[in-house]
Amino acid sequence: MESFTNLKQMKVINLFFFPMLIIFLSNCKNSKEETHAIDVDIPQTNPIEEIVVEIEEAWKTDTGLKTPESVLFDQERDIMYVANINAVNKDSKDGDGFISKLNINGEVAVLKWIEGLNDPKGMGVYEDILYIADITEVVKVDIESGKVISKVAVEGAIFLNDLAISPDGEVYVSDSYGNKIYKIENGIAINWMDDEALDKPNGLFMEEDRMLMVSMNQGILRSVNLEEKKYDDWVGDMVGADGIAKTENGDYFVSNWNGEVFFVSKEGKNTKVLDTKAQKINAADLDYSIKHKLLAVPTFFDNRVVAYRLKEKV
Repeated sequence: MESFTNLKQMKVINLFFFPMLIIFLSNCKNSKEETHAIDVDIPQTNPIEEIVVEIEEAWKTDTGLKTPESVLFDQERDIMYVANINAVNKDSKDGDGFISKLNINGEVAVLKWIEGLNDPKGMGVYEDILYIADITEVVKVDIESGKVISKVAVEGAIFLNDLAISPDGEVYVSDSYGNKIYKIENGIAINWMDDEALDKPNGLFMEEDRMLMVSMNQGILRSVNLEEKKYDDWVGDMVGADGIAKTENGDYFVSNWNGEVFFVSKEGKNTKVLDTKAQKINAADLDYSIKHKLLAVPTFFDNRVVAYRLKEKV
């Protein structure tokens, strides 16, 4: 009788156990298949973004420059101008600032080509005239003779910084501490845009139908409608933004004075391509030569201009 009872119990156990075992094994199989499917899909649904642009050093000057703040390619004359602040002190109007001329290969052609400036910064060229932003005035220099033609006083200016010229010769200059942009018309400076929300405007870049402008404090690249005098935020995450330059493909470089350079695609994607903060090397008001495919970056306290070539990955 006991044997029969045990046999009956075993049958009951088997009837319960084997179906459960089959279900368990089936679930394990399905789980394994599902896990395998997820592993395969990861590269497709979560692609790793790669840097599509790189720059490599082409050359750098010696340390003979004196606090270079801005660099400008003169495409017609195949030369570069460098604005040297020289001594950095509270008395900015010290008259020790100067403009240097560099060859395209980085050799200093003339160290002190234009002298007697204060703290020269942004520059622009139009019809054989070099325009220079110099604290509270815009200096006009005849390029052929190297002589100062005139100085346009900007009434109310505190800290003129960058300068840009439209295709038809309209000169705009940013006042970083005054949160203004001035326009030079017929030899007179007018207050063209006055807005605290500009939040330390610095770099300016003129295009056919708009102006690009950066806010140093907010690190935003903005698009300005010239007719309406209104702007839209375009690309951010570049606190300390300084200079703006454009490539032959319609993309941009934006420097961060603290020591970074960003590549901004025409679609508005921001990629860091240079970071020299750890070396305490600044990246001030840069420029790009389409002719030579060369990016020039003034290093401020490092007393150099460093040039880079653009490398695009396929």
